[in-house]
Amino acid sequence: MLRQILRTGLILFLIAGAEGCKDKDDRVPYVLVDITLYLDLPEFSSLVTPGGNATISGGSMGIVIYRRSEEEFSAFDRHCTHNVSEYCRINVDENTGITAVCECCGSVFSIYDGVPVEGPAARSLLRYNTNYNNNTKILYLYN
Repeated sequence: MLRQILRTGLILFLIAGAEGCKDKDDRVPYVLVDITLYLDLPEFSSLVTPGGNATISGGSMGIVIYRRSEEEFSAFDRHCTHNVSEYCRINVDENTGITAVCECCGSVFSIYDGVPVEGPAARSLLRYNTNYNNNTKILYLYN
């Protein structure tokens, strides 16, 4: 009886371990992000008012930033979450200004909250933390 319990436990452990590896491989790679942006510079003029967006270098495949309100920003890695190992990038749809489309699978994501709204991607975009100082017009991005 004890042998059967141990065997069942070992099988469940191996199955859980295999699933854990699968999940890990299917995640956007961790890259340290610690970026300071000075929003009064001309290259960030699109972020001066709510509804604006910009893309910058950093993260795994670049970062898209969206100004949600006077005080709030969203920042997401541009690495598509569908078939992560293919290293496909999302690009902001200039017609909407609020969505981004994967160049490989066609998945569409909201850059307001990172949620997939169309296509095969099931996971939201990898989000970075933001901290904005309205007095100095400095935006910090970090993980």
